Amino acid sequence: MRWQPFNIKPSEVESLVNYIIRLDKTTWQQIADKLEVTSVLKEWQKMENSKVFPPCVQQLMVIKAERIGLEKPKDRKMYALCNLKEREDIFESEALREQLSNISQGKQSLSDLVIKIYSGNVK
Repeated sequence: MRWQPFNIKPSEVESLVNYIIRLDKTTWQQIADKLEVTSVLKEWQKMENSKVFPPCVQQLMVIKAERIGLEKPKDRKMYALCNLKEREDIFESEALREQLSNISQGKQSLSDLVIKIYSGNVK
């Protein structure tokens, strides 16, 4: 992720003391995170281990965790939350490792498999 300059149209200023920048919809969409990133970030910020990082670092960590290359949005969210919550043990299970190629090809859902593993429904 790199910083990019934006041309922000000047707002009408009522008072130089309380200057507020107002963004138009197009500019806002250029700088806003994807909905998935926002929802994962909100959930992770409820967890204790997120509080040791400043907000900008939290956002970057969520974006990095989301870029795993999984096809389904709910799988990306599951991976990101498990990764951010430091639950690598979930990904080290034999049942999950056996299904990695199916998960990466979109034939098997990561979130469904994790639920099955932890409910004892996977042999």
